[in-house]
Amino acid sequence: MKFKATDNQVKQMAVNAINASAQFGMGFLQSGAEALLGEIDLTVRHDKLRELHIDYYNGRMVKFHAREVEPGVWDAWPDLPRGDYQSWCGSYPTMKMLLSSVITDTEALDAAIVEYEKPERMVP
Repeated sequence: MKFKATDNQVKQMAVNAINASAQFGMGFLQSGAEALLGEIDLTVRHDKLRELHIDYYNGRMVKFHAREVEPGVWDAWPDLPRGDYQSWCGSYPTMKMLLSSVITDTEALDAAIVEYEKPERMVP
């Protein structure tokens, strides 16, 4: 899914995914407090665009990925998170729903989405 967003909106999506994620395996040994917006950083790529990849965070399996494809336009995946891989999908079953946790106004959300294919099936 491609969408228009500010850096802070993308970071907030990651924070929401982290905080909705469950501890995994031995992650309970590393489990800490909920994530905060100021703890999430974007990485600047060689082409000056940014990206954000979070595999595990404080013992939680998150698997959230977003990269800027042009200034202010982001591509985040997976569009359809898997319950056994992205435990945040219990709260946000699709990437669009995760985006809507940050852009709450329906018209603003529709305007922000650049490219979206509705997932064919939902995975528990």
